[in-house]
Amino acid sequence: DSIRLLSNGDRVQLRWSSEPGVTYRLETRDLSGSADWEMVGDYEATATAIEAVVANEFDTRCFRVQRLE
Repeated sequence: DSIRLLSNGDRVQLRWSSEPGVTYRLETRDLSGSADWEMVGDYEATATAIEAVVANEFDTRCFRVQRLE
């Protein structure tokens, strides 16, 4: 599945499909260097989609979502 991303200046809004009751981990890293993935937070799904808003600290940023078992 994909992540929908909307950037508006100093904030990034992310939305992805989810399964209620499952926890997902949102991670990020800066693409301009060889930085490791950093955890943004864990989100427990209560519906079929999760929305997160995070600070837009870098010009080039990558995000990924991992389903936690």
